[in-house]
Amino acid sequence: MFRRTVLPALLLVACTSLYADVTMRMCLELKFNVAIPGDVPKLPFNEISTRIKGDRGYAVFGPIVAITDLSTGKITLLDAKGQRFATITMADYISKLAGAGGPGGQNMPEEAKQMLAKIKFEAESHDTGRTSRIQGIDAVEREVVIHMTIPVPIPGQENGLRIDLKMQIWKPAPTEFERVPALRELAAYNERNKGFGDASAILRQMFGTMPGVGDQIGKMADEMKKGGQVMLGMRIGLFVPGLAKMMQTMGKGEFVAMLPPEDQPLASVNMDLKELSSDKVADEVFAIPASYKEAKLEDLMEGLSSGLTGAKPKAAHAKPAEPAAKELKLCVEASGTDLLLTWDKDSAVIASAKQGMLSIDDGAHHEKFLLDPSQLKAGTLPYKPVSLDARFQLEVTGIDQSKTVTNPVHSSDAKPPAPPAK
Repeated sequence: MFRRTVLPALLLVACTSLYADVTMRMCLELKFNVAIPGDVPKLPFNEISTRIKGDRGYAVFGPIVAITDLSTGKITLLDAKGQRFATITMADYISKLAGAGGPGGQNMPEEAKQMLAKIKFEAESHDTGRTSRIQGIDAVEREVVIHMTIPVPIPGQENGLRIDLKMQIWKPAPTEFERVPALRELAAYNERNKGFGDASAILRQMFGTMPGVGDQIGKMADEMKKGGQVMLGMRIGLFVPGLAKMMQTMGKGEFVAMLPPEDQPLASVNMDLKELSSDKVADEVFAIPASYKEAKLEDLMEGLSSGLTGAKPKAAHAKPAEPAAKELKLCVEASGTDLLLTWDKDSAVIASAKQGMLSIDDGAHHEKFLLDPSQLKAGTLPYKPVSLDARFQLEVTGIDQSKTVTNPVHSSDAKPPAPPAK
């Protein structure tokens, strides 16, 4: 349910919270303060990027790319790896997300409905008085605390399982809206567009079919909006009060040493502003690439949600994987606002290469670059993208006329460059 409703909902809120020419990038990091055996879970993406021009928005949320147009009230989802797209009205999009867990809650067992209705949910917020400076912008902190009590039998817990979420949200100081053009545009659009991009209204509608949940989540969003909707950073901490006592009561005392102190979160998600600018955004960013094929929204969302969680899509909607290169791999690294394409210059394919052809699909921009042997043996090629999810593929022709095609890579897959060897 989380991957089919919450993540697309957050994307929708991200798409509808900006105005005019604005570029915003937020970094995400997941941390655990618990000793976890095996591989530590990681977020499937580490950045949310949004670009706005007038009434049009372009947002990248992991494998999900969305183009919104407030003048038409429509949203287009793009599947960059499958080269598919689906367009739908915003109202229908929200309705479909609301029905993703079962229209009207019809698919939910009665016991689950009763338990959800009994969940106690409290939300409060206040200004902490703490200040900071984020990307050259003076910021003030607002703290939102969410208390949830779930009425299930828990050893050592009389009232059931309690879960707390503590959020430290950094917002621009009031004086910064006049000084920073991008902030001014953000605030102006949010004010004019309350009905369409209101997070609490969207979440209430989406989760309205879940007894006792929709209104509570809406209240949480209301608390988060206090002090303004423009956010420069956020820390979300997950706490389970009394967890150590619970473990002892259950005879699992050996796990207590793995837990952090009571005043420290079990896990946290950090969101930090990486870029905020009012630089001109090209019209091509909002165009659907000519090579993309229209698909059903349900099929597209199934594949995108699977990309977010790593789960395999249902067989009926599965798309055959693109053949990967057997002898040469193309990689992409972030280099500031630019990208650096790399490949193994010492591979046998490059050693016997006659020429190479680099294909680029960058928004509405499509281009092919012919590379000679010396360029191929360099092993790197810089590129400045014009959209937030450019696609690259390299084809190498050998002196024997054999052809080797690399795996396709996307700018959204870009990783920071590796640190120099010591």
